Amino acid sequence: MPSEIDMSGADIIENRHMDFGIILRATDNFSDSNEIGHGGFGKVYKGLLHDDGEEIAVKKLLETSTQSISEFQNEMLGLEDHLFGGTQSSRLNWETRFGIINGIARGLEYIQEESRVKIVHRDLKPANILLDRDMVPKISDFGLARICRKNEDEALTTASPGTYGYMSPEYAGEGKYSKKSDVYSFGVIVLEIVSGKKNRTFSLSDPNCANLLSHVWINWMNGSWEKIVDEIILHDSSQSRQILRCIEIGLLCVQKLVQDRPNMSSVVMMLGNETSQIPKSKTPGFYIGKSPDDPSSSTPEPSCSVNQCTVTNISPR
Repeated sequence: MPSEIDMSGADIIENRHMDFGIILRATDNFSDSNEIGHGGFGKVYKGLLHDDGEEIAVKKLLETSTQSISEFQNEMLGLEDHLFGGTQSSRLNWETRFGIINGIARGLEYIQEESRVKIVHRDLKPANILLDRDMVPKISDFGLARICRKNEDEALTTASPGTYGYMSPEYAGEGKYSKKSDVYSFGVIVLEIVSGKKNRTFSLSDPNCANLLSHVWINWMNGSWEKIVDEIILHDSSQSRQILRCIEIGLLCVQKLVQDRPNMSSVVMMLGNETSQIPKSKTPGFYIGKSPDDPSSSTPEPSCSVNQCTVTNISPR
């Protein structure tokens, strides 16, 4: 898989950590013959890893620009840093948030439906969404990704690697994953972006709700949508229709049953066309996993069995 793919507004990148000597050998010491393009603050080179023959792309920073270093560091910041970093200056306005939602949706649509190989990410979360200097989202960290076989709708694994709170119920509880698993994760992210609240730690601040999804569902059914939205963007009444649509889309994506979730092309269409109908959501489903403070809550291959999980339905009061 290439380390960076241009998608007209939404990029996919894979983070890799390797010895600099390996990079030098792979790119033939950054030979001009291996240059394949220019980035915003450096050149991009193709390379070939000697141990397994894998092709890679490497971006080399401009040595003469101090600005390029800060810009590169900014590109390495994930969406999680901007949403939950705790500093007022880093909080995002609605226009930026909607652009991020739309960019992630287009990126998922690409890897699921348009790319030569169809990919299930399996660990989609704000920490794996990087933002460049223009706040354009890039889906990153494909370490748990799986390529879908032709005409394969669902696959099964004996373990469920990923991050609790973003994993769909069927994946966390039964090891079943599909493109709709990533749709579920996308729905959680949408609701986090709208609310400014982190799903994994929400129950710590509100003992009446198991997580952010139950909080959103209860207030949505009660008509109290203002309690869902981040105060930073709540005052902008001119965007309320778009914000409400994003809540609806987020709830639709986190449906308990796989068949009730939309595909990503439908999501992109609903985001881009305010006159398009959004199907009515049912009660969302979610997985009650390990404590947010548990360091093993996101591991390469955590064990998970049906007996260790609870799939909960929350009914509105």
